Amino acid sequence: MGCRMIFSNISSIDPGKGLLEFVCAVERLSERSDLLFEIVGKASEVNRPFEKMLKETIARKGLESSIVMRGFIENIGAYLDSIDVLVLSSTVAEALPTVIIEALAKGKIVIATDVGGVCEIVDESYGNVVVPPGDCDALKEAIIGVANYGDEKRDLIAKRNKEMAKSKFSLSEQVETMQRIYMEICRK
Repeated sequence: MGCRMIFSNISSIDPGKGLLEFVCAVERLSERSDLLFEIVGKASEVNRPFEKMLKETIARKGLESSIVMRGFIENIGAYLDSIDVLVLSSTVAEALPTVIIEALAKGKIVIATDVGGVCEIVDESYGNVVVPPGDCDALKEAIIGVANYGDEKRDLIAKRNKEMAKSKFSLSEQVETMQRIYMEICRK
């Protein structure tokens, strides 16, 4: 088998992170041997039963060759270099998911659910995809669409995502934004 495109879901192992929907989407893609799916993160003590159930669900559905549970990874920046697409499948509000910002800075394609501030940082106009939360079919279709991108489109997305991350989330940009807000408040 040649290189497999890697779709990684990086989050805490928690019911609100949409991991069961992610597994559902992967199950509907089981014929795609060219794709590999990873789940990265750890469960808090209270979510250990959910993590156990998630692993059992993957095994029961026969998806162990498609989905790898990688556990906690200390250096996410280095790990992001090894993947093609970041998937954030949350079903609950995410204020400003830093893993998306990190993925954009690395030039990774992003598939994310429309929760919280996700739409403010994920630009769909050139190839990233935002889907409704809890929609297994929409997530599956997004994965298929992204998997079918050619090299030229992937290169364009990488370039634009890096540029966007640098212009919106660099330290100097954040400082300038805070100064602007502070000055506006002081004028009132």
